[in-house]
Parts: sequence; C-alpha cells; structure tokens
Amino acid sequence: MFLFSFWRFLKEDYFENQIFTVGFYIFFFVFLGDVVARFFASNYWFWFSFVGMLVGLGIASWRYKMRIFELLEAGVVALFAPIILFLFYDGITARHAASFFAIAGVGLLIGLYYFLNIHYKKFSWYKSGRIGFAGVSVLAVFFIVRALLAIWFPTMISFASYEWLISGSAAFLSFLTLFHLTFKTA
Repeated sequence: MFLFSFWRFLKEDYFENQIFTVGFYIFFFVFLGDVVARFFASNYWFWFSFVGMLVGLGIASWRYKMRIFELLEAGVVALFAPIILFLFYDGITARHAASFFAIAGVGLLIGLYYFLNIHYKKFSWYKSGRIGFAGVSVLAVFFIVRALLAIWFPTMISFASYEWLISGSAAFLSFLTLFHLTFKTA
C-alpha cells in the first residue's frame, strides 16, 4: 500500500524505477532503524524508524536528484494507509481502544492534508507556493499532538522518556521548515 500511494503521488514527475527504488530505500532504512532501536534503545523505536525514513529520503534525493520536499510529502501521504491498517489490527487483536481513537486522529490528519494540499497556493502569506507545505504542516501537527499526548499520557507504549521534548523539537523543526519553504523563492 505504501509503495502504491508513493508511486501514485510521484508518477507524473519521476520514472517508476526511481520511485520504487526510493520506496525500498525508505523500507530498508526504516527497518534498519527499528532493528538498531530494538537492540540498543527499544523505547525509541519510533524515532529510530523515523530517522531511518528521513535518511532513506535524503539518500534517494541526493542520488537521483529528486526534490526532497516532494519526496517527503509523498512519504507522509503514503504512510497514512499503512498506519491506519496497523492501528486497526492493534485495536482488534490487542483490544486497545486507544488505537481506534488514533485512527480517528489519523483520519483528521488526512483531512487536514487534503485541505491544505488543495488550498495552500491561495494563502497570501505562503508566497512561494512550493510543494511540501501540506506534508510538512501535517508532520508539525502530528508532532505537536504526539508531544501533548506524551505530557498527558506518559505511559503509552511507544513513548520514550522525554518524548514531549523530542516531539516538541520535531514540531519546532517542522515549523522552521515551513518558514523556510514560505520565503524560499527559487
């Protein structure tokens, strides 16, 4: 599902073999990050996997001369369906009611993404009109919500110590990236 969504988002700008190779880079580095986390810092599996995704995107962008923000946005969009399936599976098999609330949260993020993706060129303060706005905005909101959940529910299974600080920093970096995108003209 991830690869199909990733391909669908990028198919007009890049060749199929490039898109699928980038997808496999992402898979490989996410898997590598997860394995490293399981051996050295199991509470940080989410962050190691996320950094793995960014490394995969970065290497692919550099190697194939692809636009990083376009890849990032496609990666964010492509992750929606697998995340929903994982949460649904977790909610059914482990009977975690919180997983169903998380599905609703991801649904709201999907709605936010599509709203921003349709209207971002109309925002007068977003002068550059560059792609990546919707994806980076959704990442920022995701990390803010994650930081707030870590403050209110610090014992949730995927949260590491100081999760609120790490997620808050990721949200801050996402907003800084948005700021950079806003004023970048070339």
